[in-house]
Amino acid sequence: MIPTHARPRPARRAPVALAAVAALLFAEGCTEPAPAVSVGEGRVRFAQADVLGLSDARRAELGDLAAFGLAVADGRVDEVMAPLLDARLQERRIAYAAAERMLDAAGVDDDQLRARYSLSPEYELTVRHLIVLSERWRPEAERAAARAKAEAALERIQAGEPFAEVAAQVSEEPGAEGRQGLLEPGREGAWVKEFWNAAVALDVGQISPVVETRYGFHVLRLENRAVVPFAEARGRVAYTTAGEMGDVEARAEAWVDSLAASRGGDRGAARTAALSVADSLGVVLPPTERAAAERELRDLAARWAAAFGFAEGMSAEQVRERALAAFRSSRQGATLARGELGVIAESLRRLYPVTIARSEGAG
Repeated sequence: MIPTHARPRPARRAPVALAAVAALLFAEGCTEPAPAVSVGEGRVRFAQADVLGLSDARRAELGDLAAFGLAVADGRVDEVMAPLLDARLQERRIAYAAAERMLDAAGVDDDQLRARYSLSPEYELTVRHLIVLSERWRPEAERAAARAKAEAALERIQAGEPFAEVAAQVSEEPGAEGRQGLLEPGREGAWVKEFWNAAVALDVGQISPVVETRYGFHVLRLENRAVVPFAEARGRVAYTTAGEMGDVEARAEAWVDSLAASRGGDRGAARTAALSVADSLGVVLPPTERAAAERELRDLAARWAAAFGFAEGMSAEQVRERALAAFRSSRQGATLARGELGVIAESLRRLYPVTIARSEGAG
């Protein structure tokens, strides 16, 4: 046995400076790793653990989903949907041009269109309304409560309370209190079908029963009805008249197919050529066509946002969490919405760039 005093003592280590420790930890990877997917210049970051086993294509889908979440959170949905809106309006202009070509081939002139219009003119309606918001996908109990609230408001109006005051108090439409429910004048196509049908059926000053639309439950009063001048209505009259002669949409599609065939199958060039013809024919879309397209796309974006759980004003971290949950969800609504989101992927990436790190062994 070696006496205690004779045992060799271990060599004493020199003290390590804190800076050296920090450098050592940094070198050993204790800093935050680079994200596997970065969205919006790093506003939303997904770690490798979030996307383990996903191909780059699937990682890109997750990035697009988060980009849409940022657009909703930032209130920039209209910007994201703008290219899709432009494409739809171009399709409508081509269809209106096809209608003009059909009328020209049939020898239908403006005198005939004007005479036809005089028998069944279009109207511009001024409406005051109130709405209790409750989309059709809401729980039945919530829908029933919303309808009851609208019916109670109608009873107040029928009992003699001024419509404008009741609308200011009850209506859940943004800005209703200041406008007292008064809407900008609208023409057919400017409002959803159920709302328009209820409004056009009223006499001036008459009040509707409770009307259900995709947005909730309304009560309407018709304030004014004016005939739209033929010059402003001509495009729709021409389109409707052509529609009685054949399928305008099918004719438009066949026309673009023919133009594409003469251009080596280039449908982009074919659409450009068709739009040039529309210009030469003086085709101008009625304002209601644009309003209808805008409403349709806003409703589509709202459905996507609801399916994914995104809302305006969310933080980037909330967007990240909701995007992951929606990406992994097997619910039908989320699945359908994910499949549809690709139509705006290019627009999303322009506003919120998606950067994908190289995936290791992803399948």
